[in-house]
Amino acid sequence: VTKNGTKMALPGADLSLTPSLVLSGEFERNDEQFVLSVVRGGDWVIDVGANVGLYTLLAASRCGPFGRVFALEPNAETA
Repeated sequence: VTKNGTKMALPGADLSLTPSLVLSGEFERNDEQFVLSVVRGGDWVIDVGANVGLYTLLAASRCGPFGRVFALEPNAETA
């Protein structure tokens, strides 16, 4: 669970995001805060290069039932 309350299943072999999220509950605080401050109910968001979906989940938590989040990750293993 991240500091924002987002529950995630993370790949154990990932060395880019997983260690930070597991140890501190956040990855890039400023970027997370940006998503939380900009996305509003009903917004549509496109997350290109979604990786494990941290920003996808943050955006989804803000856009509500009338918004949409499209997550695109070209790396099949990560997706």
